[in-house]
Amino acid sequence: MTPRPSSNTRRSLLMRTAIGAVLAFAGVGAAQAQVSGAVVAGGGSAAITASGATTNVRLNQPRTIIDWKTFNVAQGQTVNFNFNSGTDIVLNRTPGTLTVDGAVNGMVGGRTGGNVWLYGASGVIFGRNAQVNVGGLMAVTAPLASDSDFLAGKSSLAFQGGAPDISILVKAGARLHADGALALIAPSVVTEAGSLVTAGGTATYAAADN
Repeated sequence: MTPRPSSNTRRSLLMRTAIGAVLAFAGVGAAQAQVSGAVVAGGGSAAITASGATTNVRLNQPRTIIDWKTFNVAQGQTVNFNFNSGTDIVLNRTPGTLTVDGAVNGMVGGRTGGNVWLYGASGVIFGRNAQVNVGGLMAVTAPLASDSDFLAGKSSLAFQGGAPDISILVKAGARLHADGALALIAPSVVTEAGSLVTAGGTATYAAADN
């Protein structure tokens, strides 16, 4: 006769099984996480299409604001922003932490171009697998003071109202490149050794709440 496991042993086995199932589910969720819940908050329309691990965003105006429920580009995933002109700008905003651990590209006519701005209210993280290639890049943790000034094409803009204890983190292995200007602006900006941040124009690191 095969001995039956004790009640304590059965509880332990059930607990380990339950924990394993939760971790497996969490792993699947993390692998599938990407950009979602897009609402164009200004600048006309934007055509957003997804195919497999790639999301394409077709922008039709010189300046566009897109509010995302989440903006988490996981390893192996790609977000392409397609602009009409190299001077066009898209501001991507999310209420939580904005994370890029995959590829983000800005393109004009199939070539690198256009300006991609990233705002995460709880911070911005470029993971070890991040590959960013755009015409211009800005990551910031403070919101625009005036959406209308941005959409009107004004060159002088204010960012204010950001939390004082959040950061932008560029992890080792991340590769960020802008053909023109690149700016990382937050109360704390950290670039780990082994990351590569390059710009064809100016590169700005600014520690500022506003």
